[in-house]
Amino acid sequence: MKLLTYSGRGAITDERAAQAVLDYAIELALVQRSDVVSVPAVTAEGLPEEPVDMLIGPGQSALVRTN
Repeated sequence: MKLLTYSGRGAITDERAAQAVLDYAIELALVQRSDVVSVPAVTAEGLPEEPVDMLIGPGQSALVRTN
């Protein structure tokens, strides 16, 4: 599991989803665009919860760390 933090908000998700958000954020920054993505999320105990919608784009910082 990975903790994905973007613009000061965070969600626990799987490694593939976290990497996909980072990769997409890079591509959006290169073309100076923004987008909203829906990221699957789980609780700290690993139970599924509602997906998290994140606005990603240039000028916003992202952090992914192992939870």
